[in-house]
Amino acid sequence: SLGAVSEEQAESFVLDEIETRLELECGGQKHTVELGAGTYGGGDRYARIEGQQRVFLVPAAVVKDLLSAGFKFMRKELHDFALGEVDEARVRARNTERKLLHRDRKVPGAAIWVEASAPDRRNQLFDNWFQQVAKLEAYRYLEVDEQPGSDLEQLSGEVEELLTIEYLQAGKPLGEMNMVRVTADQPYYYARTEKTHTWVEVARSVAGQV
Repeated sequence: SLGAVSEEQAESFVLDEIETRLELECGGQKHTVELGAGTYGGGDRYARIEGQQRVFLVPAAVVKDLLSAGFKFMRKELHDFALGEVDEARVRARNTERKLLHRDRKVPGAAIWVEASAPDRRNQLFDNWFQQVAKLEAYRYLEVDEQPGSDLEQLSGEVEELLTIEYLQAGKPLGEMNMVRVTADQPYYYARTEKTHTWVEVARSVAGQV
């Protein structure tokens, strides 16, 4: 706390023209914290409760976390289950479907994906591919009724359906992921799962490999 400050000091702390406010509610009480300038060389922010003269410092890390809450508190995982819980996956792409089985999934270092039609034939390609799929994360959520590509200013192609993955355990559905691509100045990838409910944009670096 810096104590009560004069109007001249408040102006030097950029507390005379407030641009950023944090509204807090706890225990039935509401407070509005007004944020001013940052301290020289430190980044901590001058602040005060709305309507009060007492000024205090708020640590830079706290302010950064609060101002980026939309990103820090965003759910990035596309599913609530781990890949190790899946014993069967059905992948549909380009009018083709493949049924894959996750063999020895509970044995550390021995898990392997195989095609259901050839369960004794090991295929490292499936393992590598599923490792890339597992890296997919939500980069940005679209609004509930917003469709892939509607957020782009320059749209030069239609929504292209890429693939659908259905995950199962003991024959019962665990979840499903749909992924599409929209081409503008560059390709953009979107996915939707049983957990996201809405479409989310995923990183093109990983989605492109998938």
